[in-house]
Amino acid sequence: RLMRQPPRLLGPLLRRGLQLRFKSRYLQELLAQSSADRFLSEQEVRSLVPPVLLVWGAYDGILPAHQLERWVELLPPSAEIERWPHVGHIGHAEDRARMVARIRRFLDSVPTPR
Repeated sequence: RLMRQPPRLLGPLLRRGLQLRFKSRYLQELLAQSSADRFLSEQEVRSLVPPVLLVWGAYDGILPAHQLERWVELLPPSAEIERWPHVGHIGHAEDRARMVARIRRFLDSVPTPR
């Protein structure tokens, strides 16, 4: 429920928490060493071939719905993408039994390497 309709105070608290975390020396060093060429490009994301399951909460109050559309465009056609109603940003906590069952079905459908 918290992630479906976050209270007004949650945004400032999360921002403050992120600001404090980003001030850590370790994280600053890590970010200084990071560059765009160290992340997956759109082409690399499109070329992924491992099995992919993406479960998106329809009531996600953190990531906007247009980001789901972008993932749908980028992920391979074989990706299993589901938008769950009545679930927010942390579906694994909001509907644990359903998520565990879905992940198990997904893993059971993936061929095991020999």
